[in-house]
Amino acid sequence: MVPVPCTQSSGSMFSLQENAIGDEGASAVASALKANTALTALYLQVASIGAPGAQALGEALAVNRTLEILDLRGNAIGVAGAKALANALKVNSSLQRLNLQENSLGMDGAICVATALSGNHGLQHINLQGNHIGEPGARMISEAIKTNASSCTVEM
Repeated sequence: MVPVPCTQSSGSMFSLQENAIGDEGASAVASALKANTALTALYLQVASIGAPGAQALGEALAVNRTLEILDLRGNAIGVAGAKALANALKVNSSLQRLNLQENSLGMDGAICVATALSGNHGLQHINLQGNHIGEPGARMISEAIKTNASSCTVEM
């Protein structure tokens, strides 16, 4: 297991991209993220993270107030993971960029994200490409953007 810094004095990034940390590793990172007061960017692309790992990250995002970038591209968080992250986005205003490209969200996952987008005022960019969200999912996302107070860019 890779040790994860819990506290730092200046903004920084942490990357475990293309390391198969899985849900256990994502949960360890999430635990550290809850206590971290300076980490601004977290890159977990292609890290074998599923719904349980995304749920742990969602719980951390709900209390973390410094993370600005979360990149989860190329994992398999699915609808359950999307729902957990969406719940966090309802209360988190520090996250500015979220990459969920190629995470098997489908239309139901897109609907979860859309619900969160309408109430989140910090997110500026979200990538949902490669998630097979379909026309209904895209329509829900588009409607959510209209009610979002920040100017959020969505890649679909």
